[in-house]
Amino acid sequence: MSSSGRLRVVHMTCVHAVDDVRILRKFAVSQAAYGWETHVVALGEGPVMEMEAGACLHRLPRTKRGGRVGRASLGAWRVYRGAMRLKPDVILAHDPELIPFLGLARLSGVHTVFDSHEDFVLQSAFKTWVRGWRRMLVLTIARALRALTPWAATHIFATTEGVAAGYPAAKTTIIRNYPVIGELGTGDPEGMATRPKRVVYIGGLSKLRGIEEVVDAAALCNVLEGVDLAGPIAPEFLAMLREKPGWAKVRYHGMLDRTGVAALLGQSRGGLVSLHATPNHLHAIPLKMLEYYSTGLPVIVSNFKEWDYLMVEGAVLRVNPQNPASVAGAMAALCDDETVTRMARAVAAGPMHHYDWETQSRLAIAAIERLAQAKSRIS
Repeated sequence: MSSSGRLRVVHMTCVHAVDDVRILRKFAVSQAAYGWETHVVALGEGPVMEMEAGACLHRLPRTKRGGRVGRASLGAWRVYRGAMRLKPDVILAHDPELIPFLGLARLSGVHTVFDSHEDFVLQSAFKTWVRGWRRMLVLTIARALRALTPWAATHIFATTEGVAAGYPAAKTTIIRNYPVIGELGTGDPEGMATRPKRVVYIGGLSKLRGIEEVVDAAALCNVLEGVDLAGPIAPEFLAMLREKPGWAKVRYHGMLDRTGVAALLGQSRGGLVSLHATPNHLHAIPLKMLEYYSTGLPVIVSNFKEWDYLMVEGAVLRVNPQNPASVAGAMAALCDDETVTRMARAVAAGPMHHYDWETQSRLAIAAIERLAQAKSRIS
């Protein structure tokens, strides 16, 4: 316990930014509001230490050597060492690279939690830089890390049932990646038709996320004024997209903070979640879809049956994500004033209270409290 008698919880990541939405704005901030002493340790530029919404943020220098291997080894070691210096009662690791260090922390008597954002074994199989012999090596390492997790972690958080299936049920809690309702604003259905005839995609920009087809669809949709894209993108992929006719209708905004994201969503008629059907996409919760809902936006979404349970009747347009003409047809529908107003009303009437982070925060806090009341032991 901290000197104040409060539970000291430390989140560590060597992959994500210190202000990552799930790590900081959901877990850490909600736990600080609950009364715990909460820290986030990450690699990155900026102030070495600062407070945000009750959580203490610690930035450590990035390793300049070794690329991805350096991040997974030296970077992970730096983050672990920084976390342990804070003398935590509970450590939450948010990256597979940190799983071995969770084991070290557990041997030191610290309660450890691994937050499995996704099925990282499946994700590894679809990384664009993993080819040839590297694919087998990366998959072997990923499988070994997943096998190590039940020993290294006192408890495991998983975002979906599919992710949870890879871990022992007795020590796994599903913590769904729902949005913080109201964080990005709320929409007015009756004002939707006054917005520019534009659609938006926020998130990682890649071929497997359907972005190439989105740009091609923009060229096919004459009534569409444009597409707004924001998020990280590989330089070579961006260069390829810039050569397409549809790019004339695209505004690329780079990386935006949450204020910028909220402003962009507030000027759009609909959000895009036209991801390709990779195993990792099929079995993940499409957070962006729920965030679009939370701001009142209709959604253009891939026609995956695995996502049926998230469909709000009348609020979505389902498309073949690999068919630009299908995506263009949905874009055209959102450019019709009566259609977009009707769909926005359906979003407003939808069951957003089911998709509220507050419900998941309570589950995570309860699980951590159970750990804190028990002795740390290897099992």
